[in-house]
Amino acid sequence: MKLSEENFPLILVMYLDRDMMTNKPLIKAFSDNLNKIIEQKDANIITLFMPTDGEEKVECVNPRTIDVEGNDELIKMLSEIKSNFGF
Repeated sequence: MKLSEENFPLILVMYLDRDMMTNKPLIKAFSDNLNKIIEQKDANIITLFMPTDGEEKVECVNPRTIDVEGNDELIKMLSEIKSNFGF
């Protein structure tokens, strides 16, 4: 599917404890279950898992409604995604 402004997916960024993310069976089970739910709901969502040494949280980015200009928090998140996933 070719991306266009109408079909940009939501981006869920899950910040999970860095030590917990080293437990590959746990992260795989969590990821598989989440992907199963997304598939069942036929949701247009991309999930990214980011290690954190701070607070665990989930952030949702809707590319259709964001204004990157002046949004320092979003710019920081996108920078972290880029460095961790090589985008």
